[in-house]
Amino acid sequence: MIELKKQLLDNPEHIRELLEEYDFHNIKVNSNEIRCGVEEDTNSTSVRIRLEKSLKASDFGRDYHGDIFSLIMTLKDVGLGEIIKTTKDILGISFFEFNKKERIFGGFYDSIKKRKTSELKTLDNSILDNFRNKYNALFTKDGISLETQKKYQIGIDFDSYRISVPWFNFSGELVGIEGRYMGDYKEDEVSKWFPIIAFPKSMCLYGVSFNYNHLYEAKRIYIGESSKFSMQLDTMGIQTGVSLGGNAIHREQIKQISWLNPEEIVFCFDEGLSEELVNRQIEKTKLMTKYTNIKVGIIRDPENKFLPKGSKCSPTDLGKERFLELEESYLEWR
Repeated sequence: MIELKKQLLDNPEHIRELLEEYDFHNIKVNSNEIRCGVEEDTNSTSVRIRLEKSLKASDFGRDYHGDIFSLIMTLKDVGLGEIIKTTKDILGISFFEFNKKERIFGGFYDSIKKRKTSELKTLDNSILDNFRNKYNALFTKDGISLETQKKYQIGIDFDSYRISVPWFNFSGELVGIEGRYMGDYKEDEVSKWFPIIAFPKSMCLYGVSFNYNHLYEAKRIYIGESSKFSMQLDTMGIQTGVSLGGNAIHREQIKQISWLNPEEIVFCFDEGLSEELVNRQIEKTKLMTKYTNIKVGIIRDPENKFLPKGSKCSPTDLGKERFLELEESYLEWR
């Protein structure tokens, strides 16, 4: 999204078009900032977008601070994917055009030896029409409310007898769907999780597009394994969780966390993960964020006081009260 912001900054009139598209009013473009109002009859200077590379944005009337995309998400109640699509339409570019140009921290990531990765293809959102508005009691029992299921566009794929969990890229575009078996997967001898539409999870952070306005420049971002982790946190009212889709963090995922520019990130791995594997993920993350001020921590329960030994429970599986107790008792900084 860095290149996208750069192209907006190169021509602030495009920023005016974007604001007009989402019904902001009395827009005034100055040399170093843009001022406008949320509604026609409200304070015409309550919103400020600074004309600098991060496009930091504030609504002083509501004490909201973020960037231009998170501001529109919050004030106009629209999804990140829709905003990005509108912005690209205004600029006349495609996702791949600006994504190929992304360089972060002076090209530090470009200096790391490139490895061959699977191409992240995008899908038409209409695919989700086959699964929408079909919520499930299994996730409810796991601490994921119906409201959260609706927000994350959870559905059911009756052909595979699986709960459908769509994944979106950093720009809010659909890239794949994973499925959680609704029966007894052990008795039926099938995989608990299996892709309905396969995609490389290592290229994505689950949950970003739904909560970008809370994640961007957040005080603390929690990083878990399963997509359920982010949804459980969301149900608890904690909208700063993302998921890896596994127990390892990959280069692209670390890059995307850096783009969110949080003060702190806290790993919340499932119970039973080896200390060696945990340490590798932390060291990898610290190496790739060493030019930032991001603080790296982890929630662990080495004595299994909260998470039963051998349970493979996520720190969020036991509910909000237990999660906060875990955080209070076993958060350590690395």
